[in-house]
Amino acid sequence: MIKISVKRLIFKLQKYFALSKILHIIRGPKQGILVRLMILVLLAGVGVTYLGLINNTASRGFDVKALEQRVNGLKLENKNKELETAELSSLEHIQEKVSGFGMVPTDHTEYATQDSNLVLSN
Repeated sequence: MIKISVKRLIFKLQKYFALSKILHIIRGPKQGILVRLMILVLLAGVGVTYLGLINNTASRGFDVKALEQRVNGLKLENKNKELETAELSSLEHIQEKVSGFGMVPTDHTEYATQDSNLVLSN
């Protein structure tokens, strides 16, 4: 059985993945202060950008919900208008309105054409 220490395993992993250089830059006591500062600023910028995107997404979600509620209200209003239209165009309603105007039904209807002898006078 091969025994390998944890430190040695981490060392080998750092070597293969080039983590040792990055860790040295981040943790280095003497040099790399500018690089560490730039990394810190970059991470802060990414964090602020992420928070901005999350905020924008949340506000868009509220806008979408408000628009969905408006659409549902308009659908309900449309159904009510269709019901009112059907009610007003029903035969019973039309007959009621016609009798209110004093009109009577006819047996014979004659239409005016260009060749007809019907004349409209004032």
